Amino acid sequence: MKKFNKEDIDNIIELSKKLKQKEIAEIYNISQSTIGKILKKNGVNTQKSRLNLSWLKLDFEYFDSIDSCEKAYWLGFISADGCLKDNKLRVTSKDIEILEKLKKDLKSEHKITINKTFDKRTKKEYISYILQITSKAFTDKLSKYIPIDKSNSFVIPEIDEKFYPEFLAGIIDGDGSFSLKKDRSIAVNLISTKECLQEIQNYLLKKLNINKTTLQPVTKNKKNVWKLYIYAGSFDFLNLIYRNENKKMYLKRKQEKLYKIINYKK
Repeated sequence: MKKFNKEDIDNIIELSKKLKQKEIAEIYNISQSTIGKILKKNGVNTQKSRLNLSWLKLDFEYFDSIDSCEKAYWLGFISADGCLKDNKLRVTSKDIEILEKLKKDLKSEHKITINKTFDKRTKKEYISYILQITSKAFTDKLSKYIPIDKSNSFVIPEIDEKFYPEFLAGIIDGDGSFSLKKDRSIAVNLISTKECLQEIQNYLLKKLNINKTTLQPVTKNKKNVWKLYIYAGSFDFLNLIYRNENKKMYLKRKQEKLYKIINYKK
């Protein structure tokens, strides 16, 4: 077997996170079995690496930096509706169209699967959709912003504050809600960790002078899942987070709800 220096071996190991062994072999002009031997000799679980589905297209560098409104939006959406575990990103939504948008922006070929659950209490079947991406290289980059144990330790990621509105829109579209009450006031709520929501409270006070908000735990069983209620200034808040001219970026169902509220208030 051809001798490889440490730099070559490190590069082969890094390439194995994204490429098939056959593709790496073509780069080095050696056999696929030789690549397999190098990986095994250096403690790389080749069986596990096949689970990366690396032959499916994916923009592995998408979250290298959060330098656009779209990336900030998806970061917020994934922080609300996504889960990082075992080198996998799993995003669940009852709206298939939002997952299709995410796939498109990630240039992903991964399939969206259907999940059906039957609720014995309501005696109804509920359908949700799941986009799962298995890739250590991809999830490692995403975990810089969203911790694996996000339900207990999530805070607003270190991104440019100018992208906060889109980030918050992603959270609302993923796991928040808003509605028009009978007195024509707007009720808004977001769900996240207490620390994250406290940061959002501070941002709303500084940005929009909104000081009428309330934090409450969602349930006693969940350690750090809280809900933030926004009262006065909620209409300004919605106009801020859904400000982007790229309206196709947001969840269509909630965008249409906002249009109805705007027209009603007019």
